[in-house]
Amino acid sequence: MRKSIARPLVFSADGAYAFPTLVCMTSVFLNSPHLDFDTYWITSDRPNGANTPAIRKAIDGLSDTFSRRITIVPIDDSWFDGFVAPAQKQARNQEQKSSTPIQKLVAGHLRSLD
Repeated sequence: MRKSIARPLVFSADGAYAFPTLVCMTSVFLNSPHLDFDTYWITSDRPNGANTPAIRKAIDGLSDTFSRRITIVPIDDSWFDGFVAPAQKQARNQEQKSSTPIQKLVAGHLRSLD
């Protein structure tokens, strides 16, 4: 029986980074067989996104192999317009300016976990 974790694992990559993302997911699943958590992949809703039949087939294979929930979340690329990564020296619980929809979404989710 796996220990349930309330915090999800979230990836964000387009189709160009599909292979490294799948490798990362595989590594996490191999190294945490005792933990149960939801996995999300945020990707572009455009043709360059990771929501293609080939990538979805690979995700389904991972999901079946490791008995994991993996959800692809297609979003409009404009959510990333103006995205600036936070400085590394900031603590996660410090208030950060959020100027794009994706930053606001992530910041709101992190605040809800505290």
